[in-house]
Amino acid sequence: HDSIVKILDVLAPAMMQAQEYNWFWLIRFHPLHKSQKEVITFLSSLETLSHKNFNIDIATTAPLYSLLKRSDYHVTRHSSVGYEASAFGVKTGIIDSDQSSGYCFYWQEIKMGDFDHISDYKNLVFHINNSTNNLENQNRDRVNPYIEVNSELIDKPSRWITR
Repeated sequence: HDSIVKILDVLAPAMMQAQEYNWFWLIRFHPLHKSQKEVITFLSSLETLSHKNFNIDIATTAPLYSLLKRSDYHVTRHSSVGYEASAFGVKTGIIDSDQSSGYCFYWQEIKMGDFDHISDYKNLVFHINNSTNNLENQNRDRVNPYIEVNSELIDKPSRWITR
């Protein structure tokens, strides 16, 4: 429950601020956070948003790789899906304002610039905006349904394995 609240403290205001960008948020519950209480807490917090630019049902039930292929940025508190997102060319932001959770697990990836450390909602919007601008410049191919295999994306996991 604490993890849900900490994500909402950053995510909800970021979603409000980002309305001007016309972003659509795919919110997927982690398998460990699908209890009825957590879902209700999350949904009731998002009900206050004036702009309903998000989906939870499809995002939680669809295959993960299908979502990552269609994502511009991945946000988590401490999920290893960041590694999988990287294979799709999708940058991961670790929401951990007090550096007590995901930052502890992924500080090396953050230090190397492979993951972003997200400290507050303004920081999240900044990193997503920066990442989407980079994606537009790269013209990422969204037709190929498979994991990317270019050498730059292969080098990152190799660095993680060999450290």
